[in-house]
Amino acid sequence: MKPNILHLTWHDVGRFLNCYGRKELVTPHIDQLAADGMRFTNYWATSAVCSPSRACALTGRYPQAIGVIGLCHAPENYSLNAGERHLSHILRDAGWHTCLVGWQHETTHDKVRDSLGFQEIHLNDPLPPCDVVATRVVEWLRAHAQRQDKPFYLQAGFFEVHRPHTFGGVKPDAERGVYQPPFLADSPRARAELAQQQGMIRKADECAGVIFTALRELALDDNTIVIFTSDHGVEFPRAKATLYDPGIEIPLIIRWPKRGIAGGTVCDALLSNVDYLPTLLDLVDLPKPANLHGQSFSGVFPRFPRTPARDEIHATFLSSHRAIRTRTHKLIWNISPHAALAVPVLMERPQRMPAWAPWELYDLQQDPLESANLSSVRPFTHAGSSSDELAHHRTGAERAALEIEAGMKQRLWAWMERIDDYILHGPERTPYYDRAMKEYLDTRSK
Repeated sequence: MKPNILHLTWHDVGRFLNCYGRKELVTPHIDQLAADGMRFTNYWATSAVCSPSRACALTGRYPQAIGVIGLCHAPENYSLNAGERHLSHILRDAGWHTCLVGWQHETTHDKVRDSLGFQEIHLNDPLPPCDVVATRVVEWLRAHAQRQDKPFYLQAGFFEVHRPHTFGGVKPDAERGVYQPPFLADSPRARAELAQQQGMIRKADECAGVIFTALRELALDDNTIVIFTSDHGVEFPRAKATLYDPGIEIPLIIRWPKRGIAGGTVCDALLSNVDYLPTLLDLVDLPKPANLHGQSFSGVFPRFPRTPARDEIHATFLSSHRAIRTRTHKLIWNISPHAALAVPVLMERPQRMPAWAPWELYDLQQDPLESANLSSVRPFTHAGSSSDELAHHRTGAERAALEIEAGMKQRLWAWMERIDDYILHGPERTPYYDRAMKEYLDTRSK
């Protein structure tokens, strides 16, 4: 019997969850899901903003290839290229009944029905708070339990925990104190913002619990694959919209009791969310499209054949930044300048770095905050200094870092060439640019 699939996504939560070691946060329902399933601790987003990350995970293809490199709302209005196959298309065509409840961010709202493969769409636009979404999910599950003629793919999306952290009337939560991430300096404003965010996380967890309880009460939980994840890191300085670890860290928890994905196991394999779709297709025994970029990690689960391990993941931010990360090092290529911030960041007055660097290399074992750039390429300055002018003064450690940097550059560029990253051929032509030029040409032709 084919399994049901429940895919639950929160916005902007990163790994700010109790089961990921943030003990000040109150997330008992997600923690219980982790205790009953498998929790992934080394799972990374391919983008530091939501639309590209979600679209990548649900197509198994990198943002540069599918038409969604930026946000699927105004003014950017990116959307999936014609012909791209979303997970909902694949499952619908294989016999699953597909339903979206709440937030999606893989295409513009006006194209959801045409671009994605859902047979039912509820509460997608305008978007309500998560308690309303959870209530509708439960109503839908009850209706499905009465017929059970087909397995279902139910994609549920919470707007939470996106700013404003007061959305839906959420109150601050500091019952267990306030978790202070090491990349943020402790300050009154930071504590207030973090407490407000914790309140929103607690509410989202309560609403997730409503859904999980309904699965049990309806006797659907044993043969339902439950997936919980997010799109990227938390919405604080030096996290979301950056390629530092706090910007691309995401949770992944999967439970499927009938096939032995249970018992609170933990997986530390290096994984990317581009691998999500091929993995899920393996779990439900469906063939994988030939054009996927991701590789299945189904071999980490019991009763499934071994699959190859990754030794690197890749991430993007719009057209301006690319990164490669291994277990030990991170290399970021800043194709355009960015507002680099000193860490820990003071939220009241973020300290800007004096110059921006085209390359950033970090030793993640010695420098987990990514604060000491080891790149041999010096920051751009008004004088335009040469990166090699002090080469003869390099220490042994600096020479070792230079070798690591050179190797990681080659691996980053090889990945970009392999997926035919458009940025290698010239600047990006955005949907906004196309609209502006259409108006110009339409007007000038009259």
